[in-house]
Amino acid sequence: MTKGSGLSAALIALLFASSFGPRAAAPQSSQGSEKPAQRALDCAKRATTNHVKYRIARRTRTSDGGLFLHISVPKDDFNSQALLTLACQLTSNWSNQPKVFVSIFDNYEYAKHYVYPWEQEKPADWQKFEVSLRASYLRDPTKHEHWIAWYADPAHKDKEGKTVVDIQETPRTSED
Repeated sequence: MTKGSGLSAALIALLFASSFGPRAAAPQSSQGSEKPAQRALDCAKRATTNHVKYRIARRTRTSDGGLFLHISVPKDDFNSQALLTLACQLTSNWSNQPKVFVSIFDNYEYAKHYVYPWEQEKPADWQKFEVSLRASYLRDPTKHEHWIAWYADPAHKDKEGKTVVDIQETPRTSED
């Protein structure tokens, strides 16, 4: 996937479904309990004095004009508070984009070279990068979807332990 490759929205949906399961599935708490996590984030009410440092490893446009990013954040920032702060940052930083899809890694080089399972051409060691994919973020106003999801243990994404947090959009007023 190179810049301007025109990823389709369907391919992006497949990306998130394969990495984080279907969005319609009940989210699980990070402790692996069987009760759905009932969490929502309101960035307008969240203090934004702290920021999570992130690096953009890849930037691509989808065929429908959306922005698709691979970013890396320090491993120490893979905790719920830092990821919620990151979600608010991404919302603010990319609010001028019609759609934003972000794959969040804990290693910059792995974020640059990550190859999705369905891609035709893959290096022999393509799977080694999978453990670095720790979270995903989506803002798609046309589908009324806005969330961040992560796993407590990235090596066992097929197991329980997924946390999904919906992000509430606060309508802007003329005073904002």
